[in-house]
Amino acid sequence: MRTSLFAISLLIFTASTAAAFAPLSDVCMEPAQTDGHQVTTQCSLRSYQEWRKDGKLDRAGGPAIILRDRATGNVIVEQWFKDGVPDRDDGPAIILRDPTTGDVTFEAWRKKGQPSHGEISYDSTSPDGKTRRLGH
Repeated sequence: MRTSLFAISLLIFTASTAAAFAPLSDVCMEPAQTDGHQVTTQCSLRSYQEWRKDGKLDRAGGPAIILRDRATGNVIVEQWFKDGVPDRDDGPAIILRDPTTGDVTFEAWRKKGQPSHGEISYDSTSPDGKTRRLGH
């Protein structure tokens, strides 16, 4: 449940709230780069990218939100949006990863903002070291 709440909170995450989302020790600057519909915000610990179309989160063929750990370079959050709502046809619309390893820790499928195939959390702390699905 904790991961699900985290994923839901990420749905409202935008570049203007990057500082609020970041850990207290993470310092964010104003959006550093705007390239067409893409906005990049650099923080001391994280890098945030978003793509918008007509003011709404939207990106064809890729995630509209990407949050990257700057120390490891790992993508830790991917969120796919169309017309401002989570939406993806060919996979999970929300993907969370461990900042250190890059291993997927949570996936949620969404179509037009609504759950389509459920949610899956993963546990990589099992005794044998193998990642296991916790449920969906």
